[in-house]
Amino acid sequence: MATKKMCQVGIFSLCLFGSFSAIAQNENFITQTVQINTRLHNFYGHPTWLLILRDEESQRVAPYLFDFHKATNFWVAFSFAHKYRITVSRLLFGPFGEIKNFCHLENRSMWGESLNITLKGSLSPVSSTSRCYVMRYHDYSFPIVNTDLEITPPN
Repeated sequence: MATKKMCQVGIFSLCLFGSFSAIAQNENFITQTVQINTRLHNFYGHPTWLLILRDEESQRVAPYLFDFHKATNFWVAFSFAHKYRITVSRLLFGPFGEIKNFCHLENRSMWGESLNITLKGSLSPVSSTSRCYVMRYHDYSFPIVNTDLEITPPN
């Protein structure tokens, strides 16, 4: 069990490092976002949401792992591409269970679209206890820029 967990963490770390190093080489990239809002009544166990985005042009992946520690959360995942696909959306409850294709996000191909996901209800290994509300919208200009601004007070 511990070896399996270590392998998963190692693979996740390599994917994350590879995606960030590729991003660092390109300063003028434009991204789409996947925004996640949770407004849960409660959740069982220690759920973790694994979300993996893949750039359909370069085949680079960007894995995201969201841990539920409280009922209300706001998370953002960046795609780093205009055309991307969500290849994995899996909610894990440790050894107690998992929900594959969580929120029915897997294999959605998006071109210039961002997502706003709101998750409500009770989060449990039974998928019918929670509801996902997914809104797609066009977002062609979400630049991430370095804001090294020097602010001087007025005289």
